[in-house]
Amino acid sequence: MTSVAKNRECVTNVSLMILGKLLDPKAVSRALRMKPNQYWRKGERKQVGDSLHQWGGWKKWPPASVRSKPLVQQLRYWAKELESLSDAIGEISSAKNQCILDCFVSTDGTMSIVLDSELQRRVSALGVELHLSIWDSGNAG
Repeated sequence: MTSVAKNRECVTNVSLMILGKLLDPKAVSRALRMKPNQYWRKGERKQVGDSLHQWGGWKKWPPASVRSKPLVQQLRYWAKELESLSDAIGEISSAKNQCILDCFVSTDGTMSIVLDSELQRRVSALGVELHLSIWDSGNAG
């Protein structure tokens, strides 16, 4: 459950991210049977600026219909989407890659995020790291 006062704005997004020094984005796509929204290899130029990526990356966003939902519902989406892929996630991780559910929260006020024990177990069973980035939307830019 995510709760925010009615007069407050809150934006959340949970994406699946795979990072690794020797990451092969095409191999990740095959293993997970998904196409990424973004991917890059170590040494490729970043989209912004002149610097190069220090590691490879693969990033998948949930569908637009899910992105508009609260953080907990997005986590439930990923738990359901990935539960049959735990072996593939384990193989990707064992190749020295990080498998991450990257959670972004931006709010202009105080909010509570409650992850019930069932959801915690489901996410834990996936074998992914859970990264939380929380921003004050008044200072996010």
